[in-house]
Amino acid sequence: WSSRFLKDGTTYEGLRRNTRLNGLGNLKFGLLPQQRVGKSVIYPAGFQNAKTGDTYVGEFRNNRAWGLGTYSSIEEAEVFEGEFYQGRRHGCGRVTKYKPFLDMLKETGDPVAAKRYWDELLADPETRPLVREMGTWQWDQKISDV
Repeated sequence: WSSRFLKDGTTYEGLRRNTRLNGLGNLKFGLLPQQRVGKSVIYPAGFQNAKTGDTYVGEFRNNRAWGLGTYSSIEEAEVFEGEFYQGRRHGCGRVTKYKPFLDMLKETGDPVAAKRYWDELLADPETRPLVREMGTWQWDQKISDV
């Protein structure tokens, strides 16, 4: 088990093998400067759309998110739980979108009312897809519903 803290604020705690991320770990993205090697751009753990403050908790293989994990996006107010392959959503998974809850909380200032609204959205089959999507992903694109 090891901890790694980079100059850009990125932190990693988890298992490593031969200096590479391998096994279970927790990665929190810092400022994310683009790194170039020749003509290629290097993305942290394979995530091409990561933003500062986003986190990934799950399995890694050869420095990439690979296997089961949870990716949380602060800016998008979304959480993806599911399968990853080479740093991308790939396989079965679920996205939960918290923006409606946060908008209601901001509008009313009342966490109880916002939670009630959230529960109503989840309970109604018509509005549930607005806040929760389940399906199959391929290279970060949703290709089918469950």
